[in-house]
Amino acid sequence: MKFLFLLLLVFVAVNSEAQQQSSNKLHRVNPEGWFTLLVPNWAKNVQPHADVDGGSYNSKNFDISWDYWTYNGTPNFMRDSGGRYRKSPVLACPNRNSARVAVDGFKGFLQKCKTNVRGRGLRYVSYITFPHIMVREIDRFHYGMFNFSVRSKFSQDSALAVKIVRSLRFTRKGRELNNDRSPPPTGGNATVRERAIWSIEGTLVDTSVSARMIKPR
Repeated sequence: MKFLFLLLLVFVAVNSEAQQQSSNKLHRVNPEGWFTLLVPNWAKNVQPHADVDGGSYNSKNFDISWDYWTYNGTPNFMRDSGGRYRKSPVLACPNRNSARVAVDGFKGFLQKCKTNVRGRGLRYVSYITFPHIMVREIDRFHYGMFNFSVRSKFSQDSALAVKIVRSLRFTRKGRELNNDRSPPPTGGNATVRERAIWSIEGTLVDTSVSARMIKPR
């Protein structure tokens, strides 16, 4: 009887691991028609944001989220009391350390960190922001911001999160419009300047950026 019980436990553990691997198998989707990304099999339905353009795929232990806006369409929560906005990178991690990277040929700022967010406990963050890129506004494209994050509950999912972040690809139309490879503007009144040393895929990156913070969703 004890042997059968142990055998059952092994079977349940193996079956659970197989289901987890199947659930995390990635496939490419095109959620809004102008960019694509890899998502796990469980990511079926996009949940649109209420306060800004963009959406997310959500599960109990994992969130994949993006938002974007044109400069002129900067949401109110990103403006000061006078309605002014900055074009400096929008960062998600409290330490504000970031690394300049290229994803799909476009320059962005990558962050990885562990936060103290309450609620669902999605504390492990992999995030990239493109502060100077063409984004869609209804049926036209204009320069603005594009932010993309993956949040997970467990540290062992960090490698999967980074893979999803780096999977971001813009469509041909987006590429034709996003042919400006100039460095992103930093804004005239940026006040935060920090130096950070990051290790990304074995390469040390030393960078200095002007930045502002955005609260996690």
